Amino acid sequence: MGFFAKILSWFSSKEEEEEDASFYKFDTLPEIDSDHLINAGNSDGKMGREVSEGSLPAVINTETESLEKYHVTQYNKAQKWFTQFQNKADLAIADTNISVISVQLKNESVSSEFATRILHSSENKIKSLHSSFLEAKKNYHQFKNEHSLSLLPQNADPKEIKTQYKIFFGIVILELVINIFVLFQGEALSLPSAVVLSVLQVAVNIGSCFFAGIYLFGRVKFAKGMSRIILGTIAILHGYLIFVLNANMGLTRDVIQQKAGIAGILNPGEIAAAWQMNPWPALATLQVESVFVIGLGILFAVIAYVDGTKSDDLYPHYGAVYRKPLALKRLVDDHISQLLDSWAQIEANLNKDISNIASKAKNSIKNWSKECNKVEQVWDDYNEVLKNIDKHHKRIHKFYLSEYNRNNVGNNITIDQPSILSEEDTNLEKLFSDVHDYKFKDTVRLEKTEQMHTKFSKEFKILQKEITEESAKLTNRIKDIAKLFPCEMER
Repeated sequence: MGFFAKILSWFSSKEEEEEDASFYKFDTLPEIDSDHLINAGNSDGKMGREVSEGSLPAVINTETESLEKYHVTQYNKAQKWFTQFQNKADLAIADTNISVISVQLKNESVSSEFATRILHSSENKIKSLHSSFLEAKKNYHQFKNEHSLSLLPQNADPKEIKTQYKIFFGIVILELVINIFVLFQGEALSLPSAVVLSVLQVAVNIGSCFFAGIYLFGRVKFAKGMSRIILGTIAILHGYLIFVLNANMGLTRDVIQQKAGIAGILNPGEIAAAWQMNPWPALATLQVESVFVIGLGILFAVIAYVDGTKSDDLYPHYGAVYRKPLALKRLVDDHISQLLDSWAQIEANLNKDISNIASKAKNSIKNWSKECNKVEQVWDDYNEVLKNIDKHHKRIHKFYLSEYNRNNVGNNITIDQPSILSEEDTNLEKLFSDVHDYKFKDTVRLEKTEQMHTKFSKEFKILQKEITEESAKLTNRIKDIAKLFPCEMER
């Protein structure tokens, strides 16, 4: 131990002594009733009472009994404190047990939790997903080759068509609000009827155009022969129906404005009568606002149709067959990312545990030193208590005999005073044999404390190195999993 370390340890020891001195303090000796002893000695001496070792006066026996009770009380205190110190010191030593720490850090934090459960389960899941990915990718390339497609599908990635769906939902909400406002204006139509009619119109006008753009336009474009004629005819009919739908919305709006405030609320029959399969002749008499309603509906339909054509590849089924391996690729990538994140979290917790355990062990070594210091302190204090008991016992006899001999007309007497303490009472090594191994002189204790710190630091560094190597193996294994199951969409 270095010179400065010894100085710091000495001061630390002094602080510990001051901290515990008040708590671990023995009781004061019982006061001697000197007046009673003097009076008894005076009286017995004048009366010439026979006093011997076997026939001591009651006053001495009473004082001796009080001293014996005090001895028992202090012994029980010392025994209680020693037991506390010993238990705390043993607990402190347990915190520095490298074998126990190794099991805790390796098995619980690394091998058992991650390698045997999370890693194994994730690897099997990734392997299964990768197998499905290869099958889906094979089907994709087979489809691509069969249909002589050289380019990647357009607008087939769900992540790349979020804007298209935002546009779709945006125009749905916008036309719905406009329709409700137009139909409910003037209160010729009830609000529930206006809402229902608006929802139906939006579903057909925007919904059908959006899905026609996704599924119909591409089939018309790439179809051949009779299929193309049939699909083209369906597309033309759909477009015509959209024009008829929006024209009838304009006619309905015109009827509502004409009847507003005159004929009350329109019934379903009157609404149905306003709709015509050939609305074109009636369009010439429409109000400007109604024409605006027709134009706005057709505009929304065109936007929805164009938006639909941008929401998937136009070639039939090409986008769908591409999305299957793409979705599986992303699942594999997500599982690997989750695996890396889980391992990173475990490593972070492991490093935190290592730091906490090292700090706890260092504090435990200090606590061991502190408890051993308490043992020495109480040991020395108890030894002093025994000396004081013996002195006190002799003083009791002295008070009595000095007064007895001063008043005795005969020869002075002396009594061979037996010690109040037996040899067993004063043999502390035997009396407190269970705690004797925890009693050290300050220099020895501080040297042992330094040795414990050095030994723990050395062993803990070796353990840290082993854990680091294990962690590196697991990290490399995760990287190997990523290499074993690559998911590339194109060769």
